[in-house]
Amino acid sequence: MNRIFQLLSYHLLPTITSAFILGIASSQLLQRGSADLFSTSLILGLLFIAVTLCYCLKNNRILFYLLIPLFFTIGFYHAREHSFPPSEKNSIWNIIKEKQEAVIVGTLAAMPAYNGKVSRIPVAVHHLRLNEWHDLIPVTGKILLRMDGPFPDRFLPGDTLAIRANLRRPGGFLSPGSFDFSQYLARKNIWITGVIPSPLFLRKAAFENSFIHNLHYFPEKVRTAIGREIDDRVSPKLKGLYRAILLGDRSAISQTVLEQFKASGTMHILAISGIHMTVIGTLLFSLFYRLLSLSKTLLLNINVKKTAALLCLPVLIFYSMLTGLNPPVIRSVIMSTAVIAGVCINRKKSMGELLFLAAFIILIFSPLQLFTASFQLSFSAVVSIIYLLPMLKQLLLKETEEQQEKNILLKISKWTVAGLLVSTAATLATAPLSLYYFNRLSLIGPLANIILEPLICLWSLACGIIAIPFLFLLPPLGDLFLQAGCLGLRLSLQIVHFCSSLPYSNVRLPTPEPWLIFLYYLLFLNLMYKTTKNKQLPFRQIAPLCITVFFFFHPLPALIGGTNHPFTISVLDVGQGSSTFLELPSGYRVIVDGGGSSYLSTKVGERVIAPYLWKRGISKIDAIIVTHPDADHYNGLPFIVDHFAPSKVWLNTTSGHDMFFTKFVQQIRKSSAVIEIVSDNRRMRSQGEEIRCLTNTTGWSESEYVHGSSRKGNNGLIIQACAEGTCILLPGDIGKGTEQQLTQRKYPLRSTLLLSPHHGSATSNSVRFLKAVAPEYLIVSAGKGRKNIFPHPGLERLCSLNDTTMLLTARHGTIEIVSERGEYSIYGYQKEKNNPLAGLHRFLIDKAGNNRQNQHPEKKH
Repeated sequence: MNRIFQLLSYHLLPTITSAFILGIASSQLLQRGSADLFSTSLILGLLFIAVTLCYCLKNNRILFYLLIPLFFTIGFYHAREHSFPPSEKNSIWNIIKEKQEAVIVGTLAAMPAYNGKVSRIPVAVHHLRLNEWHDLIPVTGKILLRMDGPFPDRFLPGDTLAIRANLRRPGGFLSPGSFDFSQYLARKNIWITGVIPSPLFLRKAAFENSFIHNLHYFPEKVRTAIGREIDDRVSPKLKGLYRAILLGDRSAISQTVLEQFKASGTMHILAISGIHMTVIGTLLFSLFYRLLSLSKTLLLNINVKKTAALLCLPVLIFYSMLTGLNPPVIRSVIMSTAVIAGVCINRKKSMGELLFLAAFIILIFSPLQLFTASFQLSFSAVVSIIYLLPMLKQLLLKETEEQQEKNILLKISKWTVAGLLVSTAATLATAPLSLYYFNRLSLIGPLANIILEPLICLWSLACGIIAIPFLFLLPPLGDLFLQAGCLGLRLSLQIVHFCSSLPYSNVRLPTPEPWLIFLYYLLFLNLMYKTTKNKQLPFRQIAPLCITVFFFFHPLPALIGGTNHPFTISVLDVGQGSSTFLELPSGYRVIVDGGGSSYLSTKVGERVIAPYLWKRGISKIDAIIVTHPDADHYNGLPFIVDHFAPSKVWLNTTSGHDMFFTKFVQQIRKSSAVIEIVSDNRRMRSQGEEIRCLTNTTGWSESEYVHGSSRKGNNGLIIQACAEGTCILLPGDIGKGTEQQLTQRKYPLRSTLLLSPHHGSATSNSVRFLKAVAPEYLIVSAGKGRKNIFPHPGLERLCSLNDTTMLLTARHGTIEIVSERGEYSIYGYQKEKNNPLAGLHRFLIDKAGNNRQNQHPEKKH
């Protein structure tokens, strides 16, 4: 016990910070439990009383032990308080509940971001008027507005604007694995989004702003001015990169370039972090030290090094404000401040304690940052560099350090190996988190970073920092430094393109299970500890770590395999589109259609379909079926073909409506998949499970069945999948005329479930067709934006007349039907109490289509 007490008292800051972090983490794990704020407050009060008594009685031993549960409870309570939307009645979150037009008066909160097509404008709202109101009312909250085209230059951060916009609560795809946009914004304290139809709906309000107000927004005004100078002086291809490394604004970088940085494992260079702040701090220290050393009086009367370090601090803090104060920047500033303070008072602290201090301060102000990828990746990388690098240097650089020769080649090789060790350490520490959040791992990252970090951070960033003051004081000289930095950026782009184009430069893998990530870090830390303690690499500890890494590449469920899977049907929430994933009992996997809104283009495959498959541990599918070549049924499939290696693709035709479908067909032919134009009664499986094409309706005319209609473009494959006594019919976008022909020709349409034709449109879903299929459930795959059209208002009543329950992906999220031994259960995905800060949870859907909170499945025959 004495040893434990000494350990806690000696490492007090890491101990209480760890307890604080565990409390925050527990708040999310137990958010649906019985613990509430009242009981937590009671426990917290009792702990405060106990700590106070121990302090007064000078019982240090018990005091230190009580600090652990105290800070755990503080973390839990603090995170719970930040886990819900604003409760104030005048919060804009509680006023805007549905999409509606409004006039807002607010402050331009930051520099608008422009990606070449769309501007995104953050606004702190002060007053609001809805269409049915006569007067402006005071409100609070931050919103994010979108506007086509560039934002007018006449407006600056801090200006009070009057804006007419269409406001709504932010949405997203209610599908496991997909990016949670509403949660991302809520953690930035943004609760409402909106669209400004035109710059004509923007006006500067005549408000007199206070000195404090102007001082608060001064960094953002400077940031905007620097951004405009970069836009005017740097080529369009490079200005986005310069804005990223100088101002923390990546919006102007093309998607192609961003993808190349991701594939090469160098994306973190474009996010301002510790290495950027180190370069800037080194430049500032060198400048101040040189200037102060010019005065003999100062050299004799003050400590020039301490003074130079102290002068760096306000500049670093101001620059961090210019970059938007993201977590890596805040961490770097806190650690820099602590280091400089320690140097000035001659009390240096270890880097580990400084890292705990930075984490503690960040989480005090924003506890939910703990759950963001940015926070976790940033701190895990720094931890690895602090603790792993000295060990690796001792192992691999020992002979180099002992040599006394002043050989330039020796120094270069030493720094190269040191850079490789830093990059490798960071890659090893962040790899599981990268796979968990992004399903991507760059194998060439350690090598690419050795080349790109000096080019971008030591060359281009240094030139850019030097250029900033001259851009306003001596523009020709500032432009000269910017152009010099552009040389490094051009070379960097060529290197990034080369690295990302190499075979197997990066891999896409399924989402690892949390237990596997925990096991990896446990073995990884154990390896570090054993190596440091024994002064040599313990190969016995490497083997378990390598086995764990193997399971990242080959998930355990995939290795076990087997043929006892339930029949799973997943109708994904892809917005205004359609995508259905089928997994048969044998493990055979098929995607039927895979498209979304034309606004997303091909991104629905990367953002929704692939993440859902990866979340389920799936890295390969067996087949793809495209019912017909409408974009909202196939535009996400090119990504799936590239990354999930289907062996066959069923099409209704190879000639589509547009050139994009032609390119898709060409892409399939270049892959290993076989294209088949499917005819009637073509079957894909047998022996108790089957996926078959009842018919190919391409070319069928509706004119003789529906007056005035001769549409053929929506006709295609009619797919039926059956297993475990459950069938689903997937008819694509057929109209009423084709539905009538199907019923007259006596096709075996009867199915347990029906994916509503044409997303529930009034041009489909005829009474006769619904009676022929006789489904227990009708599933409508459609977005929220056109709810009076998809589905049409009379469809729910039509379903009720036929004793059919209607389910909507817009309401229930991704809908999963799990069938086994002749019985099935239906699940959906929603956020807890529509709270944007909460994650998705799976719920059971009853016969009425309602959410059942209990998790005991209701089996249906």
